[in-house]
Amino acid sequence: MRIAGLIIGVLGSVAGFIGAVFALVVGGIGGALNLEDAGTVTSLAFVALGSSIVGLVGATLSMAKPRLAASLMLVSAIVGVIAVSMAYALATALLLIGAAMTFFGRNENRDT
Repeated sequence: MRIAGLIIGVLGSVAGFIGAVFALVVGGIGGALNLEDAGTVTSLAFVALGSSIVGLVGATLSMAKPRLAASLMLVSAIVGVIAVSMAYALATALLLIGAAMTFFGRNENRDT
């Protein structure tokens, strides 16, 4: 189940990266047209970009340190959706699913 969490987490991070780039484009167009608060959109898009990188780090750690990985993916999902809302919606869903699969699959290699 941790492998599935890794794959879904990576897909969520890629979707978050795409959403952050979309928000950067929207902020750039707003800045070019001298619209109000375009700089805020661009700043929050950079926050979402960093958040997707944190999600990717969390996804790659899901085999070695599943509790830390699930925490990083959860933080990435929450910060990303707060930063750019709907541009990060798909990424949030995938990162939450990946975090849950990683967290609940952390005991699969233990003998009981």
